[in-house]
Amino acid sequence: MKILLAIDTSSASQTAINSVALRPWPADTQVEVLTVIEAGEPWVLASIAEELQSVANKLVSGAAAALNARGLKA
Repeated sequence: MKILLAIDTSSASQTAINSVALRPWPADTQVEVLTVIEAGEPWVLASIAEELQSVANKLVSGAAAALNARGLKA
């Protein structure tokens, strides 16, 4: 089974991560975790865009780690 889990920084996303992690899934279930960062205006500083990307990467990595800890492939 393949699951797509879209998350953000909200508490509802944390609840979704926990819900997916705690459910009994078939063997070899794969979870693709993603988040979306809003494309800024062309004049947005590159450093701000890099910071947003960094935060997004940490968010997705943390969710994937939580799912991996429960035996899911993320």
